[in-house]
Amino acid sequence: MQCLQETLEPFHDLLKQADIRRVAFFVQQKDGEDMGQFSPPAVFTYRAQSGFKEDSLFRNIEPSFVYQLDLGRLAKNFSVKRVGVHQTTTSHVHMYKATPRTSALANDKKANKSARVFGRAVSFVDDFSSASCERTLVDAMNAFDLCGSIGEDNHLFMNLESDYEQVTTDPVELEQTFVSILKRHGERVARLGIAEVEIRVLCCVAEGCPPISLRLVASNPTGYVLVMNTYVEAADETGTKGSFKLIGGTKANLACSGDSSWE
Repeated sequence: MQCLQETLEPFHDLLKQADIRRVAFFVQQKDGEDMGQFSPPAVFTYRAQSGFKEDSLFRNIEPSFVYQLDLGRLAKNFSVKRVGVHQTTTSHVHMYKATPRTSALANDKKANKSARVFGRAVSFVDDFSSASCERTLVDAMNAFDLCGSIGEDNHLFMNLESDYEQVTTDPVELEQTFVSILKRHGERVARLGIAEVEIRVLCCVAEGCPPISLRLVASNPTGYVLVMNTYVEAADETGTKGSFKLIGGTKANLACSGDSSWE
């Protein structure tokens, strides 16, 4: 909004001196005629790295959710437009239509040039049980259904937040749990054109151990065998940038029998 931009302009130098990285405005919207209908406030975020101009990618997203949606990684290769937000009792699901950037296509001549849909879900769970994880997946797929006509090569990212100091989990069991859930919903995932499902989990493998951030990436490139690869988030050799290191992987038929390629 132009009026908010103009309000911030006189304070740019003071904000930089105070090392303020972002300013968020919550603006109350007009409620519907029905007294029982409540419109949530609109959210406008102005970031220091863009000269305190509004970042439209983060519009109507609560500041605490912004980085949990991992939108920065998405925006590197795609021009992104938000197409909907769906909030349930268990999840916040944000939907985006993404078109590949020219620079990204130049680096990969064989890349699909068509637009696709990205779903980004955040859920706060008490544990990583099959039931709690499956609820988040179903909420996300319902959001894809509400998007109407969508193409192929869509992507779903689920960030499962928990009290990691109180919740411990075995990564192998976690991998197998997600594979079993995705197998049960495989037909619907395929119908929605979701080519890849990525799940982020912050957990401890045992009491007293430091937390690790896992990324479980599932795809079914052949249409017959679900493939799951597991990565851990770590710093690169310089210690300045994050990277994903492959630490495990399995095919669905092996995972359900308790076998895994974890080493």
